[in-house]
Amino acid sequence: MNNWFYINLATFLLAVIFFLWNLPKTGTILLASILGLLGLLFILFNWNMHAIFSKIRQLKKRSDRIKIAKYARKIMPYHMMIGICGLILIIGHLFFVFYSYGIFINLKILSGILAFIGLIIVSISGYLRRVKASRLRRLFHLYSSFVLFILIVFHLIV
Repeated sequence: MNNWFYINLATFLLAVIFFLWNLPKTGTILLASILGLLGLLFILFNWNMHAIFSKIRQLKKRSDRIKIAKYARKIMPYHMMIGICGLILIIGHLFFVFYSYGIFINLKILSGILAFIGLIIVSISGYLRRVKASRLRRLFHLYSSFVLFILIVFHLIV
């Protein structure tokens, strides 16, 4: 497996550990946390597409590259739908957090807002890439995804 797969798995396990460590007491915060975990799962699943394509590039045997490329070809049509589902789950997470805490701003909420803005940028860049693919749009989508990943990890740690 590619290193990014293990990094994504570690990130999700870190989120689950933080969730269990700070198990919410109220129903709306519990629902917000569950929506956030599910949204993270969808986003990290989509981010594994980068791991799959990286693995294809680094393999030497053509037969192995073809086998993984066929797997990637089956997943790729669902990439945008998975991303939209993740975005909807994160919007639900955002709604229930603001419903519970109001306009109270702290570092955790501020990092979440930054991560949400990053998710919007990644979603728009992915859509634009789908409309008209170019090298610049592919790289912008990739690098904005890197930034989103960093923002998500920062939001989890804070």
